[in-house]
Amino acid sequence: MQITHIISNLGDGGTEKVLFNICKYDHKNKHIVICLKDSGKYHLLLTQLGIKVHFIRMNLFSLYKFVTLVRTLKNLKPDIVQTWLPHSDFIGGIAARLAGINRVVWNVRYSRINGVVKLRTIILINILSKLSNLIPKKIIVVSKTALSNCVDLGYQSKKLNLVQNGYDLSIFNPFQKKNFIRKKFRIKDNIPVIGKVARYDLTKD
Repeated sequence: MQITHIISNLGDGGTEKVLFNICKYDHKNKHIVICLKDSGKYHLLLTQLGIKVHFIRMNLFSLYKFVTLVRTLKNLKPDIVQTWLPHSDFIGGIAARLAGINRVVWNVRYSRINGVVKLRTIILINILSKLSNLIPKKIIVVSKTALSNCVDLGYQSKKLNLVQNGYDLSIFNPFQKKNFIRKKFRIKDNIPVIGKVARYDLTKD
């Protein structure tokens, strides 16, 4: 089965990391990535895996780029289109349906929106809630809070599916990281070390 992923960019972020891990560890399906804007860290990493990456390089006024996206999807003929984050859910979801692809999966990677994201993104999310009964077959949410938030926003509840992030503890081992930090900064054993797996941002609480 061919799965085509649509994402805004491939910079260094949590969403991009999850997409990369799916492409890396899922050997049962063929994965292709369409990036709506610019390249980044995960473009090279995906290419090293042998994953084909297409760039559309869209902006707000590039209608012909949207047509290019629809044509690209028609040429690829994926079994499933999986979109990542609000802008990709909106643009990619509509493009996929126009390309004749009915199996569209949205990804909700945010838990809270009020006061921590741009107004236009909040407006877009509310538009997506109205379109959720038309465009996607399934909507993946990353947390219980996100699931509850989507229900409150009016997303089609029957389509919501909770799939939490997974971590490879052989690579991400908090005890090893703690010891590494202690040695690097010469922190004594009797001084507590607290870590946070997120960027320093209001959206991460």
